Amino acid sequence: MIQKINRNYLFSQIFASQLADLGITNAVVSPGSRNTPLTLAFADNPKIDLTPIIDERSAGFFALGITKKNKRPTVVITTSGTAVAELYPAIIEAYQLRIPLIILTADRPNELQNCGSNQTINQKNIFKNHIVWFFESTISKPDYESMINIKRLAAKAFVKSVSKKSGPIHINFPFAKPLEPWVKIDTIEKTVADNVSFYIPRILNRTSTVKGNHKNFIAAAGAIQKSKKGIIICGNGDYSDQSITSIVEFAGKLNYPIFADGSSPLRFGKFEKSDIITNFNSMLRSKKFTRKFQPEIIIQFGNAPTSNILLDFFEKSNAYKILINRFNELKDPSRTTNLILNSTDLESIEYLRSELKMLDSTFESSPKWSDNLKRMDSLCETEKVNFLKKERFPSETKIVNDIIKAIPSGCNLFVSNSMPIRDFDYFASSSTKEINLFNNRGASGIDGIISTALGIAKVSENPTILVSGDLSFYHNISAMQISNQERINLTVILINNGGGGIFNMLPVSKENPHYEKYFHTPHGLEFSKIIEGFGAEYLLPNTSNEFTSMIRSAISKNCFSVIDVKTDAAKSATRRRLFFKQTAEIIDRKI
Repeated sequence: MIQKINRNYLFSQIFASQLADLGITNAVVSPGSRNTPLTLAFADNPKIDLTPIIDERSAGFFALGITKKNKRPTVVITTSGTAVAELYPAIIEAYQLRIPLIILTADRPNELQNCGSNQTINQKNIFKNHIVWFFESTISKPDYESMINIKRLAAKAFVKSVSKKSGPIHINFPFAKPLEPWVKIDTIEKTVADNVSFYIPRILNRTSTVKGNHKNFIAAAGAIQKSKKGIIICGNGDYSDQSITSIVEFAGKLNYPIFADGSSPLRFGKFEKSDIITNFNSMLRSKKFTRKFQPEIIIQFGNAPTSNILLDFFEKSNAYKILINRFNELKDPSRTTNLILNSTDLESIEYLRSELKMLDSTFESSPKWSDNLKRMDSLCETEKVNFLKKERFPSETKIVNDIIKAIPSGCNLFVSNSMPIRDFDYFASSSTKEINLFNNRGASGIDGIISTALGIAKVSENPTILVSGDLSFYHNISAMQISNQERINLTVILINNGGGGIFNMLPVSKENPHYEKYFHTPHGLEFSKIIEGFGAEYLLPNTSNEFTSMIRSAISKNCFSVIDVKTDAAKSATRRRLFFKQTAEIIDRKI
């Protein structure tokens, strides 16, 4: 029996169905005409939750947030032209952190390229520097072979996004009119369409990479064997509960304290924290400390740390340096790393422990080294607690731990780039409270922050809290429409210091006539009316007690709320400098 079809819709439908059968549950689409076949195909698939988002830049970051939380690829669909380019910031962030996204862009057919056709640009491999795979699709004659090929393409897209070099992939679909599924100008044998079966890709599970790096692991184990004084740095990364437990146990076995970055999850959770060092930003400001405490070996898990002073310490150290990175990427701006172990955290630790047993079962590190580092950390912690007790609201130094105390266990906490993530690195104390920590530390931009947090909240049953600076908030302010439209609950703690407060921490802020206009860039915006205009709740605390009370109240209301904490950037910078000066002096006296 012959039936009439629209080939654009049929192929899009087959593509969406194959992805859904492989476990894709979420897609994001921005409105347009040329992407009509893809939009309707994904909208018609009952297994996929399709979220419409007007702004393509927000759509990309929203998808990023979904994938961060549910750990599976999210599909992003756009129309042709500059709409495609709007996705680039989110794609860059996904690429830097190896987060799988499946980017589907609609395009004009070849005959409309390079001839002045409206809304037409060169989209072929437009993201080539920041994707793991690109494919230019063809919508050919609708027959059995073509339909099987489109299934294979969907399966390959899925596999490429999650395999060894995971990250964003891009498929460009040149659609010729008609675009609407009810305009049927092609025919196909019904039995052919009915017999297009589910295609199973070959590679879904990543195999161990230890075997191919055997020599490197032997060298790493040998270096550890010779080193009684070591530290472990845990930067931002995709840690599982199992890998955190394994790292902590490994550190304990070696007596190597862990310098836990403020963007890593190792400061929070119900696991042994006796080896966790959180005050390294204070410790490393003492020249006496850095002279006395020089490690023989440094092992780094995750990405490069947030702290510039820790990066500087890493660079200047003569220690043997090992990076553990399953993508075999150099996450070391100093380029002084001796060895990269191209494997997962769990595989690396398991193999190293096994190799150390084989080398010498009597291996002993230096408990005194570890105990002294932990003593210095405890000293700084006591000084920090005493210093923060004297801080008056709304001091940016105090806000961090107020937030940690106020938010519930099990919540999602997204910390924005610029000053908020640095204050978390400086001041967040270790806590047994279980917090799911998120951030965009790939390219570390301030764009798309609200959208990413909303994406996380979209697929989570637990409360989501975003800590954002005012410029980050301003950059993505239109994303509040998503919450209004989708009824997504998010509590935003807005650290509002009237511009680029982070620049107050840089030398350019000192007596420079151009500083205020070109660096601090005060925006002069009163956010209350804008926030209320998006249907969100606006809150303005005047005291520390009001602030913590508002956080708890906003979370319990299950709505989009913004708590506007108005701070003074210059005063906050002065207080940070004073704190670091005082702690460095105390360490100098105690050493």
